[in-house]
Amino acid sequence: MQIEVIAKTLGLDRKTVRRYVHAATPEDASLGTGSRRYGQIHAYSSYLYRRWNEGCTDAARLHAEITELGYLGSKRTVRRHLEQIRASGKPAPEKPKEMSGPRARVGLQHVLREYASSVTLISHTG
Repeated sequence: MQIEVIAKTLGLDRKTVRRYVHAATPEDASLGTGSRRYGQIHAYSSYLYRRWNEGCTDAARLHAEITELGYLGSKRTVRRHLEQIRASGKPAPEKPKEMSGPRARVGLQHVLREYASSVTLISHTG
């Protein structure tokens, strides 16, 4: 029940809350999630954005190009990564957005654990 309360209060999915509350480290919490896939495509964002701005907007072709550079993900991931740029009708940004890094994960894990502790204390004393 506590995890559901935390999730509802913070506006997060209960599975996300559970994963972070029970993880030994923030890195452990992100294992098995889409974060690795995002991290992998993010490593190729500069290349993808440059090629997009050069006029190559075919996700399948861009996938083939970055696969030659070592990318192991799917065409679908590349297409999803480029969706917002395609929808905006604007050029791709010069520099990719920064990923939420270990600091952000540590912060979320700390907040979730602190909140879980306070909910536990309240439920045992109330």
